[in-house]
Amino acid sequence: MKRYATIGVIVLIIAVGMRAVAGSGFVSGEGVKGFFIPFVELYLNTFNSPTTAIVLCFAMAVVALLLLFYYASFKIGPVTRRLRHFAASLNSADEQPGSEAVLHLIDGAVEQNRFLARPWELYRATLETAENGRIVAPFSPGRYFDVKALQFSGLRLRMFLGLPNDFVGIGLVFTFLGLVAGLYFASQSMMSADLNAAREALVLLLHAATFKFLTSITGIGLSLLLSWAQRGLMDRLQDALSDVQFEVERLLPVNAGHAVPRVGAPPREVEKVTLRSVP
Repeated sequence: MKRYATIGVIVLIIAVGMRAVAGSGFVSGEGVKGFFIPFVELYLNTFNSPTTAIVLCFAMAVVALLLLFYYASFKIGPVTRRLRHFAASLNSADEQPGSEAVLHLIDGAVEQNRFLARPWELYRATLETAENGRIVAPFSPGRYFDVKALQFSGLRLRMFLGLPNDFVGIGLVFTFLGLVAGLYFASQSMMSADLNAAREALVLLLHAATFKFLTSITGIGLSLLLSWAQRGLMDRLQDALSDVQFEVERLLPVNAGHAVPRVGAPPREVEKVTLRSVP
């Protein structure tokens, strides 16, 4: 909300400044009008045509499908496959959980998956060695191997997650741009003394408005489509992360070297285990 208010204030200041410059004499009002009139006419003539709404709807659908294909094929899809390959490589390991061999195994697997390098580095720094020689983890892998860690490692999902809302907004903007153009031409015709001409202008406005709302409907439909696809892709990504978390915890059990107190046992009966950090 603060960001939108800031943008609104900046736009207002720029508009007031332009109006002040135009009225100060440095730039004549006729010159400003002459500069903007060609662009205004192009906008009005373009958005007053019903064909424009159909073309915009088609263009929005093409862009949405291209973006969906890009993220599914070149962003989320490859990362999901890498995570599953990483989990499969850990699943096939026969090393003793909590051993030094496990660390070397995970180190080697991480070298082939850059998205897990940073979270594994942070998680590895928390590992400790118990008195029995087993390597234990004080925290669950889910604290480090998550979607946020993937984003920090280069998987940018902010734009992808915001696409459904973006297309709703784009559709509404195109609708209002078309309505403004239709209202302008309708107002010009309705000022005529001929009642038939005014009636025809009103009918044309209603017909044009019907086409203009196509962009809003298309934007909402694309938003639903992108939301469904988004949930499917993110569910697959989260499932792959869950497999990684499970395999890491299987090989490096959480708190495996700590004594587990019996229910109701006094504190003095709990065995203390000395831990040291893993180099």
